[in-house]
Amino acid sequence: MRRGTLPCFLLAAVVLAAAAPVHARAESSPLVLSPEKWEFGSIPAGTRVFLTLTMTNTGSKPITVTVVPTCDCLTTSRSRQVVPAHGQVEFRLTFLAEQDEAGFVRESYIVLTDAEGLDHFYYRAHGFVIGAAAR
Repeated sequence: MRRGTLPCFLLAAVVLAAAAPVHARAESSPLVLSPEKWEFGSIPAGTRVFLTLTMTNTGSKPITVTVVPTCDCLTTSRSRQVVPAHGQVEFRLTFLAEQDEAGFVRESYIVLTDAEGLDHFYYRAHGFVIGAAAR
């Protein structure tokens, strides 16, 4: 290996690790999501789709969860809830495909928690929007 190659590999590994999303399914996390991600399939532009996201707390302490949309196309009802110990709560999520939108869409909600070791993670929503020209 050439001199200087190892530091480049280490730097790349650190950058990739920092950029990797944090998921709720870490083995130490008491928070379980159903479904694990939102795949809304193919929808026509201008369509609004809904999902009920269930969060289950398998731990012995309540967890406060806040769901934050990252774009105007995403919304949620009751953005902040307390998930009781060994209990569950539901969030109703909405995605609105804009009239002029077309192609693959990948958006996220940021989920903030007060669970030890899990201050936030991303809940992914993705699918395909069929534009007016393609219909």
